[in-house]
Amino acid sequence: MSFEVKKRKYQTQVIEVQKQLLEDEMDYRDLEIVQQNKPLILSPDLGIIVEKFNPLYDIAFEFLMCVAEPISRSEFIHEYVLTQMSMYTAMVLQYSADDIIKLLDLLSKNRVPQKMENFIRHHTNNIGQAKFFLQDKSYYVDIGESVLDKIMMNLQDKNSLQEIIQEEQIVHNIQANPQLKNLENQILELKEADIEQLSKEIDTFKDWMAQEKTETIKFKRFRIVGDYFDLAQALIRSSVPLIQEYDFTKEQQKLDINLKPSTKPRLYQQRAAKNVIMGDYAKSGLIVLPCGAGKTLVGVICMTLIKSSTVIICDSNVSVEQWKREIETYTTIDNRRIIRITGFAKDKWQGEQPVIILTTYSWLIAQFRNNSSSTKTVWNQISEANWGICLVDEVHRLPAVQFQNVLKQIKCAIKIGLTATLLREDQKLDNLYFMIGPKLYEENLIDLMTQGFLAKPHIIEIQCDMTPIFQKEYQTKNNMSVRQLLHTGNPGKFKALQFLIKNHEMLGHKIIVFCDSLLILNYYAILLGYPVIDGDLNTDEKNKIFSIFKNSNEIKTIFVSRVGDTGIDIPSASVGIEIGYLGGSRRQKVQRLGRVMRPKQNTNNDIQAFFYSLASKDTTESEYSYKRQKYITEQLGLNTELLLENDLPYNKNPQKYKYLKQMNEMDLLEQIMLSSNDLTNKDPQFIEEEVQVITNTFSQEFGDNMSEEQLMQEYAKLPFEYFAKERWDYYIKVHPNMSQSVIAISMVYDWLNLSGYKRDAYEISRRSKQNEIINKIVFRKKQSALKKLGVQFQINYCCSQQIFKQKADALKKSLESLFPELSCNNYAIGGKSEEIAVYAIQDKKPFLIWHSHIDEPEDLTQTFGRLDQIFQQFKQ
Repeated sequence: MSFEVKKRKYQTQVIEVQKQLLEDEMDYRDLEIVQQNKPLILSPDLGIIVEKFNPLYDIAFEFLMCVAEPISRSEFIHEYVLTQMSMYTAMVLQYSADDIIKLLDLLSKNRVPQKMENFIRHHTNNIGQAKFFLQDKSYYVDIGESVLDKIMMNLQDKNSLQEIIQEEQIVHNIQANPQLKNLENQILELKEADIEQLSKEIDTFKDWMAQEKTETIKFKRFRIVGDYFDLAQALIRSSVPLIQEYDFTKEQQKLDINLKPSTKPRLYQQRAAKNVIMGDYAKSGLIVLPCGAGKTLVGVICMTLIKSSTVIICDSNVSVEQWKREIETYTTIDNRRIIRITGFAKDKWQGEQPVIILTTYSWLIAQFRNNSSSTKTVWNQISEANWGICLVDEVHRLPAVQFQNVLKQIKCAIKIGLTATLLREDQKLDNLYFMIGPKLYEENLIDLMTQGFLAKPHIIEIQCDMTPIFQKEYQTKNNMSVRQLLHTGNPGKFKALQFLIKNHEMLGHKIIVFCDSLLILNYYAILLGYPVIDGDLNTDEKNKIFSIFKNSNEIKTIFVSRVGDTGIDIPSASVGIEIGYLGGSRRQKVQRLGRVMRPKQNTNNDIQAFFYSLASKDTTESEYSYKRQKYITEQLGLNTELLLENDLPYNKNPQKYKYLKQMNEMDLLEQIMLSSNDLTNKDPQFIEEEVQVITNTFSQEFGDNMSEEQLMQEYAKLPFEYFAKERWDYYIKVHPNMSQSVIAISMVYDWLNLSGYKRDAYEISRRSKQNEIINKIVFRKKQSALKKLGVQFQINYCCSQQIFKQKADALKKSLESLFPELSCNNYAIGGKSEEIAVYAIQDKKPFLIWHSHIDEPEDLTQTFGRLDQIFQQFKQ
């Protein structure tokens, strides 16, 4: 390149920089206040500040929920920001660039900054360029010719689209958002003179927007023969909104469902449903409502308006039962049209009439993977049918790969995702936009509390000192799982927990105690005499406990694992206490808080709910707690009171509270150390979900040649510590020529060393009754893990004495009785020594469970007697 060319290029760059600086300067001058009474302040960095106390706040909020993302919502000032995804939402809701800019100008104190206007126009200039629809069990998309080349460049699989030649030109009309017509009624209710003037301005603005905007755009129609998620991603990357629409008025068969006259939806629930259904068309998207705000009823309203066959995917069997009850409560549907298909309940599904299918994520995943003909029939019915609606409850779980694969198989005209917490800690939230659609509606928690739709909570964090013994162990252990158990089970929390439970029970409150660690959950619950609800409990038992808890005072406190975070409706609960949680998960904090925020009757106090978090001081738990607390304050506008456990009354007046139980600290510590290398501390319902998050990071760190599906197969029940980089490096060093997949399997075998059975068995003989119960729970979980991993047993013994064969046969019977699902075989082996060994076999590879070398027959008899006694205890 010559000097003159370089010089001209440099001068051009300087001019561009000067233009940018000048543009920035002009933007910031636009911050001058020109309309003092308006609720918004617009910033050149795309930020929007909203006055919560302004009379026009409700109107501004309804508009901003369609075009911006919330950043911070304190008591008086809220902050929003414009993003590419929020512009996607705006376009799907039929807001053009002019619509957005005019309404921002109308509601803001200052002029719309040029940078903001440029951003809006750049990201909305493709409005109406892509329509996605289902027809005759195939997906089609109409794409504007002007954006087709750009989309094809971003499409990974060019063969996934098959062009359909049309005889006539396809033209779509772009119309204004009909919901804007509601603004006039809201504004006319306000009396101030300046607001009346604003009413006239908006009236003129509405007239302009109400004019039908028909733009002739040339489209090409394609049948999607590949992965339509890939197409959705390509469209979004190209700033083209993919609008999945459903003209439900053309359906020949209608689902006979209407709201009962007694069902009275709240205003925000009606608004949410209206953002899904505009005129004769329904759109795919996400609905975000706080816990306890009635997401289920929004889904029910959509079903009654669309009247089409629906698949509802829930996160648990308990949630399925709740959906069934609420559909029957709110609507006139014949309950024979509500079909439950889960691992727990399978209703008869006959005929071709429209129905509502209620199922779970886990059941769908199991059927998708299962090849047996007995289960494929129902799965085929679901995957081969044309569904009007696929309604996904707790949709934040959907980005997991196994859920995505299932959703792709369900052919539906629209998808509606419901959640209270549009949050994920693994940066996969944007995946929801191409799997489901944009956020169509969101409601503010503080507003619902002010209106009386949610209980006002008092949030308290209690910092608890670690006891010296636990503190020493915590500081010397490097294993993350052990450290987590130590700070979760910190005995310093035990008295605080008792104190809170006793005080609130005396006030007549219902209490939910949350804990992620099953060992700590069960240990505390058994010591205090309260029922436990976790993933191992069958649905009947869960429903029975929930029913007693909700409808009587026989049970005032329940202990729940992560299964209680979502999908349960317990309006009577007014106190939540969490003693262990999933790291810094903000979503979990919001979900648990929502369990106690159902509105309460017969309360004269502003505070209707209490939520306590017990955190161990000077540990990672207190760091996680701060992260969660910060989110609650900034995003939800709720403050947290901080207390020290040392300042609680029982420490100042021990005699008055001598009824509080003492804990055997060493016994708990021993159990933590014994269980740190097995699965007793993981809730089976959530192990796979947690493993997936870790394997994503694992694959990124060590290379992509281990597919996620392969990892999931091998690691389905592996504890967290086996993903540690140090352990992986150790295997690489010891086995330099071994493939990564083989190393993964080796790590599974390493964990499956069942010497833990013998260890647990010998310990049970000297433990108290409550610890026996815990070990039975431990054993049940291990048995479930073994069954899933296809383990068999083999007994090898020397046969120089007949007694060995007799004892081996007796041991075989004990194992078969204890593990009825697992086969067991006896093998006589040669050798001079008197010995017997029990092996577990997986994929033809043995590993030793138990071995005994016997010098005298009496020793053998004594050893087998002890082992048989242990097995009998487990059986009981």
